[in-house]
Amino acid sequence: MKHQKNVIGWTLFELVILLAFFVYPSYVFIQESTQKEVQNLQYTLDRAAQKIQTLEEESGELKTKLVNLVEKEQLKSKQLPSCIEKGLTADFLFQVKIIGEDKYQIDKKEFTYQEILKFYESDIEFAKKTGCVHSIWIESDTDMDASAYIAALKKIQMSFYTALR
Repeated sequence: MKHQKNVIGWTLFELVILLAFFVYPSYVFIQESTQKEVQNLQYTLDRAAQKIQTLEEESGELKTKLVNLVEKEQLKSKQLPSCIEKGLTADFLFQVKIIGEDKYQIDKKEFTYQEILKFYESDIEFAKKTGCVHSIWIESDTDMDASAYIAALKKIQMSFYTALR
């Protein structure tokens, strides 16, 4: 059998072998680079999965801390600060002398508890709006009955912080 020669003088078989030597390495190179890309993508995916797991754990810890903070807020005192502590006033609102169970003396004028609330209504409203309570000085009449004094003191302490003078 006679081998057919093409233009270059090579047989078809020789050309196929020659092409195989040039094409096959590039095919192998493409396969290897594709495998490396797949491995890199798998590595990136694994790292992302680890990062997601870490973030979920941190999220759980933060949720626990938030719940703890909310619970601590419930333990916090509901008592409002004085307006002096908040820096809204520099001094006590007034000085009052307890002279009876529902009798108070401010600047030599007698008041009942309700009259004091009405007289200082704007100051009390201001304190409520700013989240504080006004402080007052308390004096007592030394000749007064103790139970009457305690009743009058408890009454005025419902609206003001008191300090004994």
